[in-house]
Amino acid sequence: MSSDRPLRRVKGSYGSHPSQFVEYFGDTGVCIGLIHGGYWRDRYGLDLMDELALDLVARGYRVANVEYRRLGQGVHWPTLLDDVLM
Repeated sequence: MSSDRPLRRVKGSYGSHPSQFVEYFGDTGVCIGLIHGGYWRDRYGLDLMDELALDLVARGYRVANVEYRRLGQGVHWPTLLDDVLM
């Protein structure tokens, strides 16, 4: 991949909140879904997985890096879990 940015970002792809989106890396191969850690805290986002996504693309995979709502964004447990279960 010539860039360290995702090929495309799909906002609102599974909900209306600004943090409900997916970034897609790569355009060929089997697609692997990534869900970042971070204890559902606002300061940890999907960018934690960028290096892993780029490594997987270099190995011939496509990657869907999923963002979700986190604490500090006006939502609370167990609503946060709903995004990850989707």
